[in-house]
Amino acid sequence: MKRKIYLLVVVCLISIFLVSCENKYSFDSYLNVEFNEENINFQGKTFSGLGDSLTALGSGNYYLDYVKDYLGLAEYTNCGVGGARICGSGENAFWQDSRINTLNDDSDYITIMGGTNDVVMSLDVNDSDFVITNFDTDNFVGAYNVMLSKIYYKYLMQDTGYYDGDIDYSGVDQVTTAKNIKILIITPPKMFYNYAWTTGTEEFAGYVKRIADLWGIPCVDANSEMEINDINKDLYWTHQTTPDYVHFSPLGHENLAMLIIDKLNRIEPLF
Repeated sequence: MKRKIYLLVVVCLISIFLVSCENKYSFDSYLNVEFNEENINFQGKTFSGLGDSLTALGSGNYYLDYVKDYLGLAEYTNCGVGGARICGSGENAFWQDSRINTLNDDSDYITIMGGTNDVVMSLDVNDSDFVITNFDTDNFVGAYNVMLSKIYYKYLMQDTGYYDGDIDYSGVDQVTTAKNIKILIITPPKMFYNYAWTTGTEEFAGYVKRIADLWGIPCVDANSEMEINDINKDLYWTHQTTPDYVHFSPLGHENLAMLIIDKLNRIEPLF
């Protein structure tokens, strides 16, 4: 009798193992999350994706599409602008009022992915820059700080902005009802256009993680967790006749979406 029970247990374990191997690379099994409308409160909610051309452009489905469809969100607003930098005086810099105002007023979640275009500018970023009092919009950290402060000003309907007196908030369109917006910061993914850009995105990913820590905001480290490297990089730019190794194919967008979905499921209350 004991021998039969033992054999039954072994067979069950083997079956479980084989099923897990079969599904190892499926979208659902990667996340290890199953959508359950009874305890995951995403249905009917909206989000905005603030970014550059990695958000604005793509082949097939964008990562925003995958996030929306998997979580059952009602809609999203693509706020990506090609060539946009985090810092500087450019009209499309992330911290500018015009960029903040493109965010959907009804958004419950906001993803921010930028820094790729800042990498190529050979900016000086120092340890002393990583302070909450830095509001220099020509500085990468200062501009990121100002951008975040304007997002909070918009959605929390603050009477004065965090850097009021030094930064003008009058051009930011506030929502009509204050809401506790949830922000998710994403590091710039690796680029393989040339070696300097590859190491540059890795460096700036570190800066973005430090900024996320400074503000206590969850961060998706796309740079180190998308599983893209110099050997398998061609898998992620197969849609391009002459790959630029910057803008993703559908597989790249899917990989990024999986990381975002996983993080959102971790930070969203289950009940």
